[in-house]
Amino acid sequence: MIGIRTTGVLLLGALPLVLAACGPPATQTAPPTVEPASSPEDDMVNKYLSTGDQFRNSGLPEKAIEQYEKALEVDPENPAVYQRLGYALVESEDYERAVRTYRRYVELRPKDCQSHASLGFAYLKQQLTDQAIRSYEKALELCPDDPNAYINMGKAYREAGYLVEGAEAFRRAIELNPDDIGAYESLGRLYWDLKLYPESITIYEAILAHPNPGKDGHWVPWARGRR
Repeated sequence: MIGIRTTGVLLLGALPLVLAACGPPATQTAPPTVEPASSPEDDMVNKYLSTGDQFRNSGLPEKAIEQYEKALEVDPENPAVYQRLGYALVESEDYERAVRTYRRYVELRPKDCQSHASLGFAYLKQQLTDQAIRSYEKALELCPDDPNAYINMGKAYREAGYLVEGAEAFRRAIELNPDDIGAYESLGRLYWDLKLYPESITIYEAILAHPNPGKDGHWVPWARGRR
């Protein structure tokens, strides 16, 4: 079995959430930073990136892709360009090319958890679930407290048919971000599919008790019917 090792499915309330904060001593000051002078090439790349972002935010991913490709022509080793280009390719549903783009992003930023998570997302869109799981495992190895990576890992497990592992991933996401209603809903559905009805009821009751669940009038009676 790939991924998270489990010893059984636990109720949500069984594990307490522990938050810790750390930082430098109050008397410590950071050294002054010196901004490097930008080159004409940097300015051109930033211009293409800015224009591409505007197109993507306007719902025009194909136009954005054209701008990001121009940026790559200027600086083919810029990881920020691959990150944006991959996202635009996903939005345009060119998943195969998105995978290739994100692979290059990983090569340029192998220690960046976001690069591995992005590649996992593109794999998941292609329904290459085992590859997606491996990418999310690497992302979580680098950033073990990223709730979004656990959510996407849970989706990959669910698509691959690893329901128990998927439930554990969603449960961990909730521990890290207790206000993520989507993670609760995904966990409730998986518990239901696993025929763990008391656990599923507990999750749906938690959603219904949330002050702002973000659900419409059709969802509430549906959830109550599952109780």
